[in-house]
Amino acid sequence: MTGSLRIARLFGIEIRVHVTFLLLLAVAALDFGQGGGIRGAVFGMFLVLALFACITLHEMGHSLVARRFGSQVREIVLLPIGGMARMQREPKTPFAELLTALAGPLVNVVIAFGLGAWWTARLHRLPAVEELDQYLIHPTPSTFIGWLMMSNALLAVFNMIPALPMDGGRVLRATLAFFMSRARATSIAAAIGQAIALGFVGLGLLAPHPLLLFVGVFVFFAAGQERRTSNSSEVLADLSAGEVCHPAAEALSPSNDLGDAVDQTLRTGQSVFPVLYGTDLIGVVLRDELLAAAGRLGLRASLSQVIRRNLPACRAETSLAEVRERIAETGLPVVVFSGERLMGILSAEDLARIADVSSRLARAGIRRPPRPDDEIAVPSPPPLDAPRP
Repeated sequence: MTGSLRIARLFGIEIRVHVTFLLLLAVAALDFGQGGGIRGAVFGMFLVLALFACITLHEMGHSLVARRFGSQVREIVLLPIGGMARMQREPKTPFAELLTALAGPLVNVVIAFGLGAWWTARLHRLPAVEELDQYLIHPTPSTFIGWLMMSNALLAVFNMIPALPMDGGRVLRATLAFFMSRARATSIAAAIGQAIALGFVGLGLLAPHPLLLFVGVFVFFAAGQERRTSNSSEVLADLSAGEVCHPAAEALSPSNDLGDAVDQTLRTGQSVFPVLYGTDLIGVVLRDELLAAAGRLGLRASLSQVIRRNLPACRAETSLAEVRERIAETGLPVVVFSGERLMGILSAEDLARIADVSSRLARAGIRRPPRPDDEIAVPSPPPLDAPRP
């Protein structure tokens, strides 16, 4: 994620923290420092760090269970509003999603019970609710444990609110998916999530409470995004890679330079250019990498400096939903073959466009475009020593 820094790696999963997290540390230092001075400020910062260590364990719970069911996790990103495990693919079955969603809050429950047991052993009892202010007002080791215990308990309860994309919303969707399609379950869970989000916004305005207002707005739009992603996945699952490959995509030759490739970029809307020598695929050139290299190396630099080789490949009958998973796993386009015949190359940008067009066609009662049978148009490669015009 842009603006995040890697701080650790656990079980093969990168842990990253967003730079805005520093603002939360500053707010905690100011808040606790008002009554406790320097000691209170330091206490507040350490409390936030400990809490986010618990949040990291929460996300690690999701990640390890998801991995058990075959879903790889790229990274865990810590934000001021919490953590986010970025999975390369969603759990494929309702049971897998149910256990994955429950794993995070369960970690917080275990932490809260463990800290509660320590606090009880130290103080010989848990304080009554009306006594909490007295126990938590001064920065001491017992206070630290008390804050951390209550925070984990609240995290478990808050995350189980049945609003997508929160854990409770995912539990709701997984439960519904046992009795209906995932798309329908997502639509219902997203609608419930948006209704709850509007309640958060209302309470945030009436209280007023800026954080609650922010969470409400975030959940509302995130639930809508979950619905759109689900609809997109359903549409893509009905299409195969061979049905949507561009049969007349512009191709480049290994003898071209960056200037030739830039010229093609200006003439076409392609985000990926195959590089062919005769009919043999050498690799691809990604538009963004090409433009960055052109400014750094100049237009007369060799195209070989930006060619991506060893791309993931699939067969023509592979569904676009699977193609999207492969793109998410590698971050690279997927080459489509029919037997030994090259049919085309699909990128993330292509899939977004295809999903949008197919959704509009579906609403008009049209299932899909006709299946193309042609190969990529292959330009005759110029002689390797041909001068640039």
